[in-house]
Amino acid sequence: MGLFKTFELSVDLGSSTLRVHVKNQGVVFCEANLIAVENETGRLIAIGDRAKSMIGRENKKITVIKPVKNGVIADFDACGLIIKYIIDKFCKGTMIRPYLIIGISPLSSQIDQHLLMEAAQNAGAKKVYLLKKPVAAAMGNGVNVTNASGRLVVDIGSDSTNIGLVSLGTVVSNTAIDVGSSNYDKKIIEYLKKRHSLLIGDITAEKVKIMIGSVLKKEETEYFEVKGKSLKKGLPAVKRISSREISRLFLDDIKKIIEAIFDVVSNTPQELENDVKRYGIILTGGGSLVYGAQKLIENTLKLKVTMSENPLESSIIGLSKATEQRQSLDKLGII
Repeated sequence: MGLFKTFELSVDLGSSTLRVHVKNQGVVFCEANLIAVENETGRLIAIGDRAKSMIGRENKKITVIKPVKNGVIADFDACGLIIKYIIDKFCKGTMIRPYLIIGISPLSSQIDQHLLMEAAQNAGAKKVYLLKKPVAAAMGNGVNVTNASGRLVVDIGSDSTNIGLVSLGTVVSNTAIDVGSSNYDKKIIEYLKKRHSLLIGDITAEKVKIMIGSVLKKEETEYFEVKGKSLKKGLPAVKRISSREISRLFLDDIKKIIEAIFDVVSNTPQELENDVKRYGIILTGGGSLVYGAQKLIENTLKLKVTMSENPLESSIIGLSKATEQRQSLDKLGII
């Protein structure tokens, strides 16, 4: 029976994180969406967090590749290597090629979609289905996407924010802007460099963001000791910084997100705009976790903003649900 077992996989190719779900097993992979390849042969050397650890340590023989940038696939060959790795690792012991459902940006062109499906099939997939990420995120937050009512999804990712209005399983209106949580990291790095003459890296900046980052002033000021390198002395140094002093660094970016949401709603048919006013916004993605983001969006747009219960995993949860409903969604033309 094992030789003829059929595997069904859901794949979320995020800008920063690669998540893989196997039906009846759950999420089996959640690491950095990076690969390291041998330049001469194109052979896969490392994937995920192991590839991430090689950044800055590459040599003439090895290159670290980020296959997805700003939510859109930038390297289809790299995606093919990733999918082959996934199939080889998680679909062992069977002669039957697996079914794949892959989340894609609604901005992906027909050519991009064709190239991705071709890469996945060449990597060993029996059949490949594509589901637009706003639809996946809506499903991941318990929305029945086959209904006609419109639901607005705002996904603040690592290096981009995707805003999509979902109705009848399709993305009726959408936009994407190059603003994400990594923008906040970069601004924290730049601020500490200028204000405190302290040099830190991306990982430390992310820790600062998680611990004391905000876009609104907190009732009680919080502090965090940041370890870095003194630009004045060239030696390791520690600076104690407050939530108050970095609270406005990400404010302009959140305002850009609010403007983009307003534009999508403004260009929405009246019936669906009424749905948005009724149901409000589903806020998801890692960037939504920044303190004050939900409240600022809600107060500015005068719309109810519902925070996702699993903002980092909305898409993969939705993709896994789509796997469970694969046949019915296929008949409806949603995948």
